[in-house]
Amino acid sequence: MCVWSCISLSLRADISNNQQEFADSFRNFKIPECSSETLGQDLSILFIGPYSTQRDSVDLAIRLGVSDVGAFMTFSRTEMGKKQLVGATYFDPSQMPAELAKLLKRRWDTIVIGNVSWNTFPRESQLAILQAVHSGTGLLYVGLSDEDRFMKRIREEKQVQVPPYITSSALLDKAFVKSYSKVVDGVICAQLGQGRVCFIDYVPSTQKRACGQMLTSDREIYSVEPMADTCLSFVGRCVLWVTHNVPDTTISSSSVSSDGEKLTLRIEPQPKEQETLSAQIAIRDEYGTVVADRKMLLIRSSGDNSNFETPFPDLPNGRVFVDIKLLKADKLTDRTVIFRETQLHPLSIEVQPKKYSFLSGERIAGQVNVQSPLSGVSVRIELLDNLGRLIERTTAKVETSQVLFDFSPVDPLVSLHF
Repeated sequence: MCVWSCISLSLRADISNNQQEFADSFRNFKIPECSSETLGQDLSILFIGPYSTQRDSVDLAIRLGVSDVGAFMTFSRTEMGKKQLVGATYFDPSQMPAELAKLLKRRWDTIVIGNVSWNTFPRESQLAILQAVHSGTGLLYVGLSDEDRFMKRIREEKQVQVPPYITSSALLDKAFVKSYSKVVDGVICAQLGQGRVCFIDYVPSTQKRACGQMLTSDREIYSVEPMADTCLSFVGRCVLWVTHNVPDTTISSSSVSSDGEKLTLRIEPQPKEQETLSAQIAIRDEYGTVVADRKMLLIRSSGDNSNFETPFPDLPNGRVFVDIKLLKADKLTDRTVIFRETQLHPLSIEVQPKKYSFLSGERIAGQVNVQSPLSGVSVRIELLDNLGRLIERTTAKVETSQVLFDFSPVDPLVSLHF
């Protein structure tokens, strides 16, 4: 059994957005060479959200592999424009409606609206969005805070059952909610004419704060890399559903046994003839470090049981994220995340550096105090920089209640405070 601990220095900085520069960067945006790892590279998406929350739209575009992207940025959640300079950016309220109308004249596969009040848009824009959806454009609306009679009818009278492809997300899992608290307040799916609509309602104390993100619950999720991936994976699944791009072969359910010894995957639908799939599995701790990985070969025949089981690597105590990629002919066909919090054994860990302030060039040393009734326990200690990058790592067996560590000196470019 292995136990992980971490010493981390954190430094955060926000850079204000410039609307024109951001729009230009989207028009010239090139997705990294990862076409086999993406599911939405043929989609076109129009993102609409406050200018200060656009990190989500870029991250989602990269995750899905979308290269045909448009962006319309409002001044805030409730104002399209403002008669004042914001840094080097000016949101002219007299020009904003015309800019949005121009973007809405084009046919998009989906429109993604995040953290913007519906009543922020002029009536002409509201009707243009709904007409586009009625004609087949998908609509994902994250954080709808108010609704007129049109939105109310869609949410109440046009509802359809939320598909398993969305409900299977780890973000809605009871274990995730118990560990991190409730993030998603509800998901509503609807059908308006030829277009699909999905509403994601976040818990008000997160999404509707001034620092809320466009598509995820709060910018603080980016301090936990697997958490951000889980949120964006959930939003990505909603996008694929509203655009009728749910993969032909999907992971309909996935679970880890209560003793942590077995992973079960259910693949649907059943094939008409024999096919060979593979599953790449990576287990990450809360800091994003891959602690174990493996590959499964899945041979399926017509009429066979769609459940596949594999022995599971030993899980560390604490929160872990299991990333699963399903591939067919080495091409990604689906991906999902399982969350699990394990407390298999009583354990106490305390990281105790020799001092709490180190000068440039000093070795970073100290000890880890471990109390465990188990034998054969190992401790892995990692030194990370303020961007979460690994500087040095050491692993040691726990032979006494204390494990010493001594990392090489680091020479940061700036003073770090933690």
